[in-house]
Amino acid sequence: MSYPTIDLPGPGGAEGNPAQPYQLTPLTTGQILDRTFVLFRSRFTLFAGLAVFPAAVSLLVGLGQVAFLLATHTPLNGGGTPFSTAHLVNLGIGSIGGLLRLCVYGISIAATNWCIAKIYLGEPATMKAGFDFAFRRWFRYVAMALAQAWFAMWLPTLVFFAAVYATFAIGSSKMLNSFVPSLLIFVGIIGYFVWLIINFIRVSLAIPACVVEQLAIRASIRRSRTLLVSRKIRIFLLGLFLIALEMVFLAILFTLAAMIPKMGPNGFLIYQLAALAIAFIIGVLVSPIAAIGLCLFYFDERVRREGFDIEFLLSRSAPPETLVPPETLVPPPPPTPEAPPALL
Repeated sequence: MSYPTIDLPGPGGAEGNPAQPYQLTPLTTGQILDRTFVLFRSRFTLFAGLAVFPAAVSLLVGLGQVAFLLATHTPLNGGGTPFSTAHLVNLGIGSIGGLLRLCVYGISIAATNWCIAKIYLGEPATMKAGFDFAFRRWFRYVAMALAQAWFAMWLPTLVFFAAVYATFAIGSSKMLNSFVPSLLIFVGIIGYFVWLIINFIRVSLAIPACVVEQLAIRASIRRSRTLLVSRKIRIFLLGLFLIALEMVFLAILFTLAAMIPKMGPNGFLIYQLAALAIAFIIGVLVSPIAAIGLCLFYFDERVRREGFDIEFLLSRSAPPETLVPPETLVPPPPPTPEAPPALL
C-alpha cells in the first residue's frame, strides 16, 4: 500500500517559531526520534514549561523533607531509629507529595499531549490552551496516569511475589538444595522485569489515545494494546534512548556519591540537594522528549494501521460545515455478522 505525503502547514507558533512542515507518512524509529527533537527544540519554552510543574512539585516536596529532617536533627543518611516519629512524619510528607505530584503530572501530561497533537497536525497550541483542555476532565487524566502504571504492574507483581513465597516455602521444607531457591529467585527477578517492561510498552500509548481520541480509561488501555500488537521494539528503543539521556545527568550524581566521605559533615546534605536538582532537570528536559516521542509513535501507528493520513486529508478537504477535529478520527467498527436464516 502506498501512502500519500501530506504537507501540513507548520504551527504559526505560540512561541514565535518559524513555520515547520510536518508530513503524515509512515516513519522509521530514527525519523521519529529526529522529529521528536525538532518539535522539542522548536517549542522548547512550551514543552519545558508544561513539564516544569510536576518537576517543581517533586523538588519542593524533596526540599520539605530535607528541611524537616534537619529541623528534627534526624540523620539524612537514614540512620537513627527506623520507626521514629521523625521518620514516620517524613514518610507521610513523601506520600502526600507523591499523590500531589501524580495529580499535577496527570494534568500536565494531558496538556502536553494535546499541544503535541495540535502542533503536529498544523494547528496553534499554547500552554494556556493546553491546561484549559486538561482541566476540563482533570480527574480522568489523573486516573489515567495511575491506571497506566496499574495495568502494567499488577499481574507481574502478583505472580512474582507468589513465586517468591512458594520458593521460600519449598526451600524451608528442605525439598531443594539451598542454592536452588536463590537461583530461582534470581531467574524470577529477571523474568519479572522483562514482563514488566513488555507490559509498560503495551500500555505506553494509552495517554495519547485518551487525550487525542477522548477515550475512557479502559478503552485507552485497549486502544494502546491494539496499536502495539507489533513494533513494540520501537518503544523499547525509545526507552533505552531516554535512559541514556538520564545517565548523562546521573553520572554527576554518581560522582558526588563517591565524594561524600571527602565532603565532611555536610556531605549527605550536598548530595541530597544535588539529587533533587538533577531530578528536577531530568523532569524538565527528558520527560517532554518521552511524551513527544510516544505521541508521534501513536500517530505513526494510526497512519500505518488505519490510514489516518488519508482520513486527515479527506477531513481537510471536506466542506467547512462538515469538518470534525481531525485528530479524533477513529476507524469504523467492524461489521456485525448477519444472523443465519431461521430453519422452517
